[in-house]
Amino acid sequence: MSVTIDMKNAYPIGFWNYPNVNKTPVSDVARWKNAGITCNQTPFFSYGSNDPAKMTAMLDEMHAQGMRAIVCISDLDFHRFVGHREDFRPVFERAYADFGRHPATLGFFVGDEPLRREEFDACVYAYQVMREVAPELTPLLNFNPYWVGMENDLLGGQPFDAWLDNFIRESGCPLICYDCYWQMNPEEEGTNLYFLNLHNYVGAAERNGIQVWNTLLSCGHFRYRVPSEDDLRWQLSTTVASGCNGILWFLWYGEDSRNNYRGMPVDELGEESATYAALRRVQLLFHWRYGALLHSLRHTDTFHFCKAFGNYPLYKTYDLPHIRKMTSDNGLPGIVSRFVDKDGVEYLVLVNNTPKESGLFCFHLDPGVKHIWRYWNDGEVTDFIQSHHDAVYADHGSFVQAGVWLAPGQMEVFRLEY
Repeated sequence: MSVTIDMKNAYPIGFWNYPNVNKTPVSDVARWKNAGITCNQTPFFSYGSNDPAKMTAMLDEMHAQGMRAIVCISDLDFHRFVGHREDFRPVFERAYADFGRHPATLGFFVGDEPLRREEFDACVYAYQVMREVAPELTPLLNFNPYWVGMENDLLGGQPFDAWLDNFIRESGCPLICYDCYWQMNPEEEGTNLYFLNLHNYVGAAERNGIQVWNTLLSCGHFRYRVPSEDDLRWQLSTTVASGCNGILWFLWYGEDSRNNYRGMPVDELGEESATYAALRRVQLLFHWRYGALLHSLRHTDTFHFCKAFGNYPLYKTYDLPHIRKMTSDNGLPGIVSRFVDKDGVEYLVLVNNTPKESGLFCFHLDPGVKHIWRYWNDGEVTDFIQSHHDAVYADHGSFVQAGVWLAPGQMEVFRLEY
């Protein structure tokens, strides 16, 4: 069957798009959309070697497919302006005149992984210029993942939260983005670091009232495994449930794979790989089931149960209204998060927090619940009390148990009504 994505209300998902605009046919945009890509980086463009008409044609096709674009102009990369940041303004004004008013354009790419104070200064200035010249756009800068000790290694001893808050205020950025791939290492410490990054970056975004995107892994390299379909689903679900507003994947095209890079969605031969098929399935099912809904909601809280990672709190009785406890019959770690809509109505997101095993995950609720609304395909809403085939529902008098079997990394969305 064919899944239709409501592109106007779709959750933003894209990828790191390194090939030059001369090498990427506009027909590839349809292949992106076919896999559930909704908001993407453009191929890279340079004024010294590319015709602006090539980028305009790419933006035209992205707009025709309903896709928003982060415009990647290599001439705007912050590294080019370290030590002479004032040179950034005329280059950006030219790029904005050429591409900034295109209806597909969400914003421009600032650059990747600043490390030194001078680089951060260049990024702050780039943001300030972009926000002055084009306040309607959303620029994108990608930060390094947080690691334990970054404060002394990189930030001169300043606490990470305080440093990031200051960067956000000084730059005026409306969105922060970072990458983290340690979760695809074999050791559990990578999982802990993955959630520590979610905790830190989502917390900063929410403190400052801005958006946050996470870059996830879609190819194997270094010690990172080639992500399986379960790995891909788990990364997407945990990122969304933890409060991120968008996702980018690294890496999509395998055109220049060296060392041990492998398993990209589009491989070295230019062909769609098993990863493409798995990612397409994961993303289209997410969009079909929950994407537009979760894109419309605001994250408020995330709790882990059975086992906590990355400084997230273990769920305690009544951390969320009417929920006495959360359990996993098979002892697997889980996530329960609260989201609210514009009217303050609360939704619960439940995730199997392992990419390895299936299991039964249960809410233990106060008695007297009138409805447990369960959200599913294309806005379908059913009352779990009345319809819970192959799931668990029991009214024990003193409490109500409601549970579902979840595949590795699987997500479900509920709403309680008392």
